[in-house]
Amino acid sequence: MFKSLIVPNNNMDTKGLAGLVVLLASLPILFTLSSMQHTTNSSYSQMQIIGLEISTTEFQRAELENLFDKKINSALKNSTLPLEAIEIKSRTNKIILDLFKNKFEKATLCTHSNEFEDELSERTLNEISQVIVMRAGPFTLARYTISDPSGQNRHPCALIRAGEHFAIFRIPNNYSATELIAT
Repeated sequence: MFKSLIVPNNNMDTKGLAGLVVLLASLPILFTLSSMQHTTNSSYSQMQIIGLEISTTEFQRAELENLFDKKINSALKNSTLPLEAIEIKSRTNKIILDLFKNKFEKATLCTHSNEFEDELSERTLNEISQVIVMRAGPFTLARYTISDPSGQNRHPCALIRAGEHFAIFRIPNNYSATELIAT
């Protein structure tokens, strides 16, 4: 009668051994999953950096577009009397060239397919820009336009870089700014 109480339970030893075998067999799987998680975390971090670089270039591009618009409109609005198209064009082109030189390493003319062609200069900008001045009573309308008459759709452009990524800043072909000036 006491013998049955003293005899060890064989089921407990078998479960313990089976658990140890399962644990030892699962260690390589756990190590593999752990290294995959490290790789995944590393890839996720790289994707965050890439996303940040892309956002940075796009934000800079948007800021520069606003700055160029503001400066071009300001050049038209602050033109001195008498308003002459050649003088307005010259002054506006100089402002554009100065902005490109101050904001970018290199400024060029791009084609419609964003192929970089000639370096942006006073000569090349004069080839693709026009100013129209129309007087009507006490007002004068001044309109500055970038439109390539050669049909090649050339326009001023430059690269904005952030890390490994870049965006193309451009003043598009057929860009125009118009100001009504009291004379």
